[in-house]
Amino acid sequence: MVIALFKTTLRADADLGAYEQLGLRMYELVSQMEGFVSFSEAQLPEGESLGMATFTSPEALAAWRQHPEHLEAQRQGRERFYEAYSITVCDVTREYAWRRAG
Repeated sequence: MVIALFKTTLRADADLGAYEQLGLRMYELVSQMEGFVSFSEAQLPEGESLGMATFTSPEALAAWRQHPEHLEAQRQGRERFYEAYSITVCDVTREYAWRRAG
């Protein structure tokens, strides 16, 4: 399992409607790809967002990273939407969960 963390800061002049539309299209694409597991997003202090995409393998993540429409979205992100971003890729070495009964 591989997790890609995307920490982003939007530009002050970013078109939020266009950004949301592009994000929905990217989710539509990635959710159809072999090896995609899940995506979640959270808002951080000071206007940052953190997205977490989970894939079954490094190869599945690489296929998403190189998808032609995703490459175009990356270009648009740099040119139109993002003030800054960072990406961290992690190999999952352990995963467990707990939930209170009841």
